[in-house]
Amino acid sequence: MEVDQALRALSQLKGAAPPTTSARLAEVITLVHALDRQAGELSAQIRQLDQEKDNLNFQLESVTRDATAVMLAQALETLRPSLLFVTEQAHSLREGRLGRLTTEQCDTLILMDDHAATALTLLETINEIASIQAGHYDLEPLLFSGLDLLAAAWQRCYRAAEQHEHQISVHADDPLPAVVGDYQHILTLLCDLLDNAIRYTPFGGVIRIMAESLGNQVLFSVADNGIGLSQEDHTRIGQPFWRALYQPLVRQSPGGGLRLYRAQQILAMHESQLFFSGEPGMGSTFSFTLPAG
Repeated sequence: MEVDQALRALSQLKGAAPPTTSARLAEVITLVHALDRQAGELSAQIRQLDQEKDNLNFQLESVTRDATAVMLAQALETLRPSLLFVTEQAHSLREGRLGRLTTEQCDTLILMDDHAATALTLLETINEIASIQAGHYDLEPLLFSGLDLLAAAWQRCYRAAEQHEHQISVHADDPLPAVVGDYQHILTLLCDLLDNAIRYTPFGGVIRIMAESLGNQVLFSVADNGIGLSQEDHTRIGQPFWRALYQPLVRQSPGGGLRLYRAQQILAMHESQLFFSGEPGMGSTFSFTLPAG
């Protein structure tokens, strides 16, 4: 626009100028036209280069993600047998297959078993997240019962709750519509939320698994009266490898700080998200929605 205005002004001056000056202005106008055309060509070339750079960056990121996913998968396959061997041997020793053990030895074996299991879970979770980010993670959406989902989560986790002397209950709207999602992934996600509630609630706590119909959505929640969430927790929940280590119960429980991050990734693939609320010492609630079928 500024070039056009300048050209119009020069044309007006040319028309009013003496012949010699008019001729010089005509040369200037021709030069400005040429420079403007070259500037347009350069802008087009710059845009094309930017597009090519973006394409190259995308290709590089894709190759990097693919290579990372392959490397993590290979690491998992290499380390899984060793970690399973440690776990199996710890179980055998605790069962007394190589003789009677002292209380201290049993405690050490339990610790070994916990750390081996944590390492294996961490590797599997990292591998899963890398597959998601590389686009190699496919969902198998199905229509399933929300009540069946709650029952399956309770079945998987109630023994752990009993060991902590927690009261665990299931609450659901009646009727509760069926929902659409990848059943196995959603079940794992719900069990992770439930396991967190069990771990981070002091002995004798109260934990609820809930499902509520919201019309075209169903809200699933896990609520507890455990350690709760601080203001910092609210800003950092879901960050990979972050754990609230200022809490004694968190420090006592092994973990990699990836469960909630993975939950967010899985829910994003379902076009959903993770909701949470809570206050220090007052418990917390973690929720997500799935579309009703």
